[in-house]
Amino acid sequence: MEVVKKIVLFVVILIFASSCKTSKKLSTKHSYLETIIETNEFFNNGFTGFALYDPKKKKMITERYADKSFTPASNTKILTCYTALKTLNQIPSGLRYQSNEEGTIFRGTGNAGFLNNQFEENTHSSFHFLKEHKKPLTFCDCNYMDKRFGSGWSWDDYHYSFQAEKSAFPIYGNIVEFRKTSRQSPLLVKPDYFKNNVLEVSKSGRANIYRKMDDNVFEFSKANGSLRTTVRPFRSTSQTTIELLQDTLQKNIKLCDGKCEISGFEKVASGVNIQQMLQQLMRVSDNLVAEQLLLMCADELCDTLQVDKAIDWSMKNLFSELPDPPKWVDGSGLSRYNKLTPRTVIKVLEMLQQELSEAELFDIFPAGGQSGTIENWYGGKEQPYVFAKTGSLRHVHCLSGYVKTKSGRTLIFSFMHNNYTCSTKSLKEEMEKVLNYIYANY
Repeated sequence: MEVVKKIVLFVVILIFASSCKTSKKLSTKHSYLETIIETNEFFNNGFTGFALYDPKKKKMITERYADKSFTPASNTKILTCYTALKTLNQIPSGLRYQSNEEGTIFRGTGNAGFLNNQFEENTHSSFHFLKEHKKPLTFCDCNYMDKRFGSGWSWDDYHYSFQAEKSAFPIYGNIVEFRKTSRQSPLLVKPDYFKNNVLEVSKSGRANIYRKMDDNVFEFSKANGSLRTTVRPFRSTSQTTIELLQDTLQKNIKLCDGKCEISGFEKVASGVNIQQMLQQLMRVSDNLVAEQLLLMCADELCDTLQVDKAIDWSMKNLFSELPDPPKWVDGSGLSRYNKLTPRTVIKVLEMLQQELSEAELFDIFPAGGQSGTIENWYGGKEQPYVFAKTGSLRHVHCLSGYVKTKSGRTLIFSFMHNNYTCSTKSLKEEMEKVLNYIYANY
């Protein structure tokens, strides 16, 4: 009996010792990670929040200021992505229409895929519907209740391609491309409709394209002859939409009288599926697609095009149980009015993870060292190990997503940096060290 007692006691001691050793090992690992984040000179240059979460254990591994609000920039698109995924069909509508004996009235659904060279449209699309339609066409914009710019956007960024205007019926991505290959070659303009809107001017410096805020006259400064591909948004109005459609379809199109009924329109499928749109949203960080996706959600939910309606519905029906209620005002993250905490971003990333297979999820997000906005960062392994969304404004840089560790675990993280004055490159280098450590040790 005494022998049995001694054996049992010995086993208990071994288990206890092993447990202490494992606990110490884990504690040391977590402590080191916390230390390198807490003491990093670049992370302390501004205000840095960080969270690392294990979705299988439903446990936060480590966090720093994870409950504090940050300007998320394009990390806002993570909320937009989840809203679109839960609201839109696999093949969303491209336009809506009503027909009678006199003709057909059609209206936009906010879909950004129409003649957008970022997407490949199939033959069963809204473009082909309009092209092949025999009845007289009237464009209706009565369902559009939004403004061309989002709340809190920087007004003087209007002429940059990343701030194309929102609209009911985007066409060509609401942008114009300009290129001049040599001093002797003509200026190439796409779409052709805008060729007659170019005014050549003489200015010092390199060749460039300028546009005033409220018109579609593009000033071409031909200074040094050549001009690499330059993209400028055009002023998007209902009249511009009609004229572009007429020029493309070679058909006469009228504008409605503003007294149309909002409901009762039938759908025509888009030529672009939701997976393509989400890839453009997350990998490329396309701001117009982000805004238009929320307009499409509003169209689906309440037959009107207004970003606020989609956000309000999502806050009540999708995001009511987030750790910290977001301040969410646009789809793209261009607005500095947006405020998110790292742990709220973590929660939405976990919700996305529950909706999609890992292959589908990682296909949407940029892959470190391979694709999208982190193509040149977070690589160096046989396979990508970081799948994450960037977010950048002046003095703001965020990165949130998934890290696939060497041991095969998938962890969720959120890095949020605000108000720093060091270089963004320095921050990225330090973030890469942290993510490499997580990859190797978890």
